[in-house]
Amino acid sequence: MLSDLSALLPPLLVCIAFLVAVWAFLKHEMGPRGSGSGDEPDESGGPENPGAESGRTGDDDSFEPDPKSDSAETRQRSDG
Repeated sequence: MLSDLSALLPPLLVCIAFLVAVWAFLKHEMGPRGSGSGDEPDESGGPENPGAESGRTGDDDSFEPDPKSDSAETRQRSDG
């Protein structure tokens, strides 16, 4: 009987270690975010603030493509 239990001990320890790791991962991922109170806007770049990580707000229309790079691409396509 004792030899049967000693044969099952290593898989049992691996199973327990796996379950503890899954518990710790889920606790970390599902836990509360930030410092808090929920009154401050979320700066994680989520759906409420899509440009937070890149520093863009989404309402900046000042982007103008470089005309030189556009014409160079057109020349390469027509030459090739």
